[in-house]
Amino acid sequence: MSAATRQKYSLYLLGASESEIWGSKLPSNSQILKVFFYYPVNLKQTIRKASTAAVEAVIPFWERARIPIRAKKHMITKVEKLHEKWKTLKKTRNRQGEKQRHDEASFLKYLDNLFDMAAQDALQVMKIEEDKQFLLAQREGRRGSMGGVDKTLADKEKRAEKRKSSQANYNIALERNPAHHMLRETRSNSVLQVVSKLMKNIPTFLIQSFQIQKSHDQLKKLKNIMTSGLAAALDRTGVSDRNAVYILSAAFASVG
Repeated sequence: MSAATRQKYSLYLLGASESEIWGSKLPSNSQILKVFFYYPVNLKQTIRKASTAAVEAVIPFWERARIPIRAKKHMITKVEKLHEKWKTLKKTRNRQGEKQRHDEASFLKYLDNLFDMAAQDALQVMKIEEDKQFLLAQREGRRGSMGGVDKTLADKEKRAEKRKSSQANYNIALERNPAHHMLRETRSNSVLQVVSKLMKNIPTFLIQSFQIQKSHDQLKKLKNIMTSGLAAALDRTGVSDRNAVYILSAAFASVG
């Protein structure tokens, strides 16, 4: 951009607009306002599109700092209120009184403050003490800066989030498609029937192999231990019918 163009688009109390945000601190009010103005000044975008783009430019900084943030719509409104405050002050810029100078000085100081996007309960939700202290320091004059991203921790968090998302999608699919419930019930019932049939032969097998003398009532109780939970466990672990006999036989022998 030429010097003439920069001069033409120099913003009151801000200077030139910016297309993006740089730095290792959480963005300030000044930084987000400069990015906001880039869109209507250079790209002729509406106020709403400009405020949305400004918020989207700031979000990655908060994600990098691992700080929970408020809903995007609330931050868009906050940017637009900041713009209104700037616009109101600009209307009286030609006044030379003490009040105008005081208001401008106060606004310039406010521009250097953190554009705070943290969720209301951020400090309670955050688990890493360093992250908490960083947020507090940024709120007090934007002290400190972010270091490099902990790749190991970032990868771990990404995998955990992926697992959580996959489980959520699976649960939604189950709720929306009753066929999933029917399939799971069919599989569990099928395993239950197969293993129950095998169980009927286990008492005789045990008597012949281990000469265990049990009453009729004891044998009946033995047959009834096959629950839907046990059947589901055998199903989930992929235990075949043959292996189920071996496992259950050994179990009964050990408690004989």
